[in-house]
Amino acid sequence: MLNLLESLFRFFQDGWNLTLKPHPGNPVSTADYPNLDLSITYDPLDQLLQKFQLAVVTVETSAGLEAYLFGLSVIVVLDDHDLNSSPLRGIEGIPFVSTRKELKN
Repeated sequence: MLNLLESLFRFFQDGWNLTLKPHPGNPVSTADYPNLDLSITYDPLDQLLQKFQLAVVTVETSAGLEAYLFGLSVIVVLDDHDLNSSPLRGIEGIPFVSTRKELKN
């Protein structure tokens, strides 16, 4: 997901605030994504949802469902080679993306 976001780094330079809440068992270093102006947070999800309008999530997380129920727009990043296990699968209006072009659109 972060590689896909980084591939569009020029798009995210125009006033976007990118904040990542990684899974506690999967730490992420911002140094691995030098083109993204990325903040890392471990704040509780209920506090984070109030601060954002859009959530970009992977298929492996239930955080996308929480963001959707909270009223945020949600984009789910789907790897073409993985099973779609997203709890948002089948919900109308939820975009699933796996390419740079799909994410940008």
